[in-house]
Amino acid sequence: MAEASQSLKQLAKQRTWLKLGLYEADGISYKSAIHTESFFLSQLGRTNPEAELDATIQAINKPFINEKNSKSHALCRFPARVIWLKKNSTGSS
Repeated sequence: MAEASQSLKQLAKQRTWLKLGLYEADGISYKSAIHTESFFLSQLGRTNPEAELDATIQAINKPFINEKNSKSHALCRFPARVIWLKKNSTGSS
C-alpha cells in the first residue's frame, strides 16, 4: 500500500500530469489556472495534483451505468488523462 501511495505521489509530480491540469508552482504547492469546478474530479483538485490523480484513477475504473452517463464518464471526459495514465501505469490502477 505504501508503495502504491509513493508511486501516486511520483506520478502526480510528473511534468505531463501537471500540464494536463494546467498546474503552476505556487511556492511549495500548486494551483491550477483552471477555475471551472467541473474540470476537477476531486474537491481538492485545483490545488492538489495528487488528489486529482487519485480521483481520476478511481473515476476511470468505475463501470458505465447506462447510456445517459456514458458521455459524463471520466473515460470520455478526460481522454488525455486516460492515455497518459495508460502510458505511465505500473499496473496499480
